[in-house]
Amino acid sequence: MEDAFRDLLAFERACGHEPGLFDGPNVPGQPTVALRSKLHREEFEELQEAMESGDIAAITKEVLDLIWVCLGTLVRYRVDAPAAWRELALSNMSKDFAGARRGDGKILKGDNYYPANMGRVLLEQWPIAKTYGQESA
Repeated sequence: MEDAFRDLLAFERACGHEPGLFDGPNVPGQPTVALRSKLHREEFEELQEAMESGDIAAITKEVLDLIWVCLGTLVRYRVDAPAAWRELALSNMSKDFAGARRGDGKILKGDNYYPANMGRVLLEQWPIAKTYGQESA
């Protein structure tokens, strides 16, 4: 995850966008929010088309494009995605794998499940620049 996040930081800079690397998490302005929403919809639609085609190469490309856009959104929101990912992974691993499943096979939350505490992750994160060695512009 750290390598992918560093790639996104480099991409943002190459595009001329300074992602606010020295600031903490923050919701960007409405134009950025609208653009990110549009990009998510476009990439998800392309993934759906690829999945319907059954072309594994296209599916792989579109899944990764969607991940790229999702990580880019977290960069724009100045969120330390690798730290948030680790918290989400711990939460997901607390599900009851031997317990109940939904009809489609989804594993349901059991008694030991605990939700990801993203509020804590965001409060504890260092500025992205410090964490990922992006100090110089």
